Amino acid sequence: MLPAMQHLVVIDGLSFLFRAYHAVRPLTRSDGLHTNALYGFAQMLIKVVRDLKPDLCCVALDSRGPTFRDDLYSDYKANRSEMDAEMAEQMPFFEPMIEAFGIQGIRIEGVEADDIIATLATTYGPTHKVTIVSSDKDLMQLIGGHVAMLDTMKDRTVTPAEVLEKFGVAPEKVSEVQALIGDTSDNVPGVRGIGPKTAAKLIGEYGTLENLYAHVDQIPQDKLRESLIANKQNAFLSRELVTLKRDVPLGKVDFSFHPSLSQAVDFLTQLEFRTMAARLGGQAPTTTPAQSTPTAQADMPQGNGTYQTVNTPEAWQTWLKKLKDAPAFAIDTETTSLDALQARLVGISLAVTPGEACYIPLGHTGDMLGA
Repeated sequence: MLPAMQHLVVIDGLSFLFRAYHAVRPLTRSDGLHTNALYGFAQMLIKVVRDLKPDLCCVALDSRGPTFRDDLYSDYKANRSEMDAEMAEQMPFFEPMIEAFGIQGIRIEGVEADDIIATLATTYGPTHKVTIVSSDKDLMQLIGGHVAMLDTMKDRTVTPAEVLEKFGVAPEKVSEVQALIGDTSDNVPGVRGIGPKTAAKLIGEYGTLENLYAHVDQIPQDKLRESLIANKQNAFLSRELVTLKRDVPLGKVDFSFHPSLSQAVDFLTQLEFRTMAARLGGQAPTTTPAQSTPTAQADMPQGNGTYQTVNTPEAWQTWLKKLKDAPAFAIDTETTSLDALQARLVGISLAVTPGEACYIPLGHTGDMLGA
């Protein structure tokens, strides 16, 4: 039997951080620091480590300065607006969070994170299982063989079939289609008047830009033919802009993954993600009014109240009767996410009167980081 392939997980760092910023409701630390992007990114790191159990892991980071694409086209990404102030104040904590989780961050000046990811997928794909954690459509050109793409926010793996459905072509032809349709988010010009369906049809018939332009005079639609001819330079420039660089010199980088549970918990606690830190450390969340952590099978006096962990059938029957007899009761849930579409239930808190409450643990594990 052949040995199992090692699993390399490559995380599209800033792309995911920005996505978390827009997806997670506003959160602030007690001193006013906005933390919603960091919260969403931390959730993703925990999920990746826990679910994928990588042998090798890294976060790809964008160049701080201009890249070779800026040299090719001065208007590349020129339509991007300035970073929101609430996002900007979270940036200094981004790379320290990666380090606290024991994950290697990789930045190569002059190239984007996508090019680092493409180089890693190309280098390791033949001998490793590679999972790209991202939802970036540009990275879909890498899918195939041992290389997969995981969108953790939607909890789905992007397959070659989905790439075909989205672009109308296989992953290896995505850059040809993008060259024709352009990309408004990155200000890539493409060919004016050509949309995804027309681009997919042309590449499906001709295969490459070179072959398309070798036969452009045979295209019967006058307007389409004229637009292709008029925008030929933009088409080839656009392909150069969207095609990922697969030979970035990475140097000697250690991708070995040795998660640091205590450092991660400490960092999350500093950000005041207390419930997340407690779950990560294998503790029950602090959900009771007195901010206590219940212990198994114990009634715990806290100030003027009594709080109990319900983890036996007998304790549940006792509480079930209390709920039936109570004119009203309060209920709260502990989950793995603020996003209702991906959250998993961890526990339930119940209270029948002030000072009388219980916690029902449902999804706790002793090691949620997988360390």
